[in-house]
Amino acid sequence: MKRTTNNTMKKSRAFFTALVAMLLCSTMFVACSKDDKDPEPGTNQFVYDGNVQNINGGIQYYYGNYYGNNVNNIELYLAGDNYIMGFEMFVPSTSNKLVAGTYTLADTGQPLTYVSGAVFNDEGEVELEVSSGTVSIAVSGSTYTINFDCTLSNGKKVKGNYTGTLNWEDDSDEGGSSTTSPGAMTVQMNGSSQTYYHTEGYQIGSVGKFMVNFGGTGANGFDFAMAFASSNTTATTLPAGTYTITTTTPMPNGTFTASVKIPGTSTIRKATSGTATVSKSGSTYSITYSFPLDGSPTATVNGTYTGTLRNS
Repeated sequence: MKRTTNNTMKKSRAFFTALVAMLLCSTMFVACSKDDKDPEPGTNQFVYDGNVQNINGGIQYYYGNYYGNNVNNIELYLAGDNYIMGFEMFVPSTSNKLVAGTYTLADTGQPLTYVSGAVFNDEGEVELEVSSGTVSIAVSGSTYTINFDCTLSNGKKVKGNYTGTLNWEDDSDEGGSSTTSPGAMTVQMNGSSQTYYHTEGYQIGSVGKFMVNFGGTGANGFDFAMAFASSNTTATTLPAGTYTITTTTPMPNGTFTASVKIPGTSTIRKATSGTATVSKSGSTYSITYSFPLDGSPTATVNGTYTGTLRNS
């Protein structure tokens, strides 16, 4: 799900111009010499590249379950005098507004994370992207207290705070994924588990042999592929049945292999045993799978995908 801020945060240059016009109450800013240490922000201020920006207001745009990962997506913008601070954040599926908590930069698509952040100029152009840091939010009625302390892609800091109300706009009809995810993969590793949601599946098939790949949201997305050898050697689409893992080449009929790139790593690991059960109703598949992975640390994968398999 990793998304580059300047390409995919959803608002246009015209939006930023309008946002600044709507929110600005003053045009004063304070700057220090480039050789000076950045000053600490005062109340309702943020400091970027030595410039103290008065935060004149903010807005949160609600996109609903935009990625189909069963959490809600919100973009937060805080308008300074000359720059805008923006974050793309995730909240539980039960909330259509930002919730209290400490948000960390991550590609997991889980609540209380943000997938991207950036400093924008007032024409909507990205100045610098956030590479690490936290955003802490407290909520009391309609009043938000927001503190952020982040490192930018050039190694410099951006730090600030805002207490006040936030405008809110419902953009949940603006594209994105359906409100229901077609399934989830749960990875259990090092005594903990993490769930990653499928967004679609597709199959590449020759007679009796099928490769099924899943797209999904997770840390750097995840790569998940299963290869099936059907006992129906005349089938041109993946047949229903129960398949068992094989490590034999060529694959015996009625078997499958699986490989997973663990989210957040570059390591591809393979299933060593286990089963996958495929059922089909019309064009809708349900694929349930469970298997351990090779290598270390010990990890198991299980989950269900329900949906169509696009032919590719």
